[in-house]
Amino acid sequence: MKTVLIPVLFAASLICAAAAETDKVRISVLPFEGAIDPVEGSRLAGFFSDHFAGKREFLVLPRTGILESRLDEMRFQDGGITDEASIMISREQGAQLVIYGYFQQYAQKRYFFLTLIDPVSLQQVGGVYRAYTGLAEIINAIPKLCDTLIRQSRRRTGEKPKLAVFSLRDESNILSPGDADVLARMLSIDLIMHGRFFVLRRSRIMQDLYQELLFQEDSGLSLAGLGNADNARIVASAVVSVVGGRKFLHLQIVDVSSGENIAGTRARFARKADLPRVIRILSREIAGVYSPGELNGLRLSLTGGGSASDIIQGGADLRFPLWHILIAEAGLTAGLSRSISRTWLSLYIDGGIGMGIPLGTRKFAVTPYVIAGTSLNVDPQGMSWRPLLKGGVEFSFNRFLIGAGLFARGGNLANGWEGMTDRD
Repeated sequence: MKTVLIPVLFAASLICAAAAETDKVRISVLPFEGAIDPVEGSRLAGFFSDHFAGKREFLVLPRTGILESRLDEMRFQDGGITDEASIMISREQGAQLVIYGYFQQYAQKRYFFLTLIDPVSLQQVGGVYRAYTGLAEIINAIPKLCDTLIRQSRRRTGEKPKLAVFSLRDESNILSPGDADVLARMLSIDLIMHGRFFVLRRSRIMQDLYQELLFQEDSGLSLAGLGNADNARIVASAVVSVVGGRKFLHLQIVDVSSGENIAGTRARFARKADLPRVIRILSREIAGVYSPGELNGLRLSLTGGGSASDIIQGGADLRFPLWHILIAEAGLTAGLSRSISRTWLSLYIDGGIGMGIPLGTRKFAVTPYVIAGTSLNVDPQGMSWRPLLKGGVEFSFNRFLIGAGLFARGGNLANGWEGMTDRD
């Protein structure tokens, strides 16, 4: 009986494993294009395919000889692989998601863009980009980049507004057409990462209509009409302009059906090399997202005495994010202490790590935080190390912040207020 049961169980396990494989999302990793040698782009795409296959999250479709032949023919005839054609080929191969890599240069920096696209709806399900100096950096970052796309693919269901992103309009004459395309890719991916929108991949048809709108004021086109061309409910556009000798980036979101300006924001910048950072900031603001990165900044604090001899303490702390909700802080505090016979000044050099959890939007958020570390105390009696523990709550209003909390150095407990302005 046992000899009969073992083959049956083995066959059942194979059937279950095969069924699990067929339930996985089928993905196709296309050869990477742009400012890279086609051979290296194809090999690098193979590295990503191997890593995705090893993660066993997707069913990675192999690049067949027929697919390679069609891609080679496109390179020969058109001088490159177009987004539309490559996605169409992947859809014919049965892919449910397409991974598309692109290399571009902007402001003397090289950038790598990795996008996850639904070939049927043409929605950009996920994306990530980074600056790099050599391909070795991209190869070393493959595990992290793949994990990011996997996390983003898990949230591709649900009701979210469809957003189309146009190429940036340059009224300052400081950007080339290639620069505008790079910044539009950055804006699309930044909006994807906030998880508030389904971002539609910019099609050639939509971009041609947008250019027609710019050159012909009486063309009868509108931003709403352009959105309808890509079945988007809202559209995002960005304009680089100069007003009073100052450079601005203006970002707005327009409702397709009514043409109403839903949201808009702007920021100044000094050089075009600053625009990637400005786009990250404005994309968070227009999406209503408060990021742990907003915890950056210099805080000024004023506290009561931490012991019977302490009168008052004041200082400055520099806080910056580490990873997700993890933060680090370093600061310098001066305190005035008094005894029966004398008064003296003490200095505290603090450092620590902890976490801050922002709750709310960028316009208003409440952030509880806790930080543990160490403090070097310098006073007329010498130097000594003390354990440091801080905790409190911060309240942010647009670009301003105020907080209240407790801290302890050694066994001394104190309370106070802190504030910060201009978080960007």
